[in-house]
Amino acid sequence: MNKRITGLLVALCVSGQLMAQDEADALRYSRTVSGGTARTQAIGGAMGSLGGDYSAAHMNPAGLGFFRTNEFVITPGFYFRNNEYTYRGFKGDDSKSGAALPNAGLVFGMPTNNPNSKWKNVTLSLGFNRTANFNNRRYVDGDNFDHSLTEKYLEDLINSGTTSISAATNNFPLGASLAFNTFLIDTIAGAGGQIDGFRSNVFPSYGLRQIDEIEEKGGTDEFAIGFAGNYSDKLYVGVSLNVPSIHYERNRTYTEGDISNDSPDNDPGFYYWTLTDRVKTDAVGFNAKLGLIYSPNGAFRLGAAFHLPGTT
Repeated sequence: MNKRITGLLVALCVSGQLMAQDEADALRYSRTVSGGTARTQAIGGAMGSLGGDYSAAHMNPAGLGFFRTNEFVITPGFYFRNNEYTYRGFKGDDSKSGAALPNAGLVFGMPTNNPNSKWKNVTLSLGFNRTANFNNRRYVDGDNFDHSLTEKYLEDLINSGTTSISAATNNFPLGASLAFNTFLIDTIAGAGGQIDGFRSNVFPSYGLRQIDEIEEKGGTDEFAIGFAGNYSDKLYVGVSLNVPSIHYERNRTYTEGDISNDSPDNDPGFYYWTLTDRVKTDAVGFNAKLGLIYSPNGAFRLGAAFHLPGTT
């Protein structure tokens, strides 16, 4: 059996785990929105001193102290994503929409019923809040007569100084080796049977139709247990224990195809090639939030909250 085919079969049978973070990951997971109840979203998440809303458990838990009765909160929603791209003069567009659940929670307001106590009531809450929605879909296509993505794999071999078939077959399992083992990249024969370099079997000058399709799923959520107390209807203190989580999936399919497969100028052995890239990220952490609200009268409230750094 051809050694290159054998190497490809071995690569397909071996799985590994890769952990990394780049600027795209950092930007994606740092962008959050003002989730929570409809009331909280309507005021842009300004729940620092207002209180009386379940969303306070995720911002300033002291705001839970305003509850004197039980409450169940659920906030349904919808999202609409529309994307338009222009690539080399070709326009592509795609969209994705669906239902969402930004927020849901239970609040138990419990009066102390002790006329001699300055603690008027205590509150317990349980629920979750969505802080980011990654659901999206993008589509880009166009004709390219100058470049092919295989050039990236070719540069990996050339810049690394690779000079042997064995190195090209095995040393780049997530990139150039995949292209080499599937004959997208081949060797240049030199004198005496030696390798004189590498070349791409995909020729952009003949015209390539390039299509890039990306679908993303998931979001970031935070589950919280909150506890707060009301002291003399003036000072409200609270604490919440939170479990933030991340779930992200990306399925990308990139295709390059010969624009005119029947052209006598083109390599009859190449019609199209497809790269499928799947990324899945799951993470769970823990943090705590402390807060207080001081209200000397009904017209003035001053709030402060401290969010402890989270751990994963």
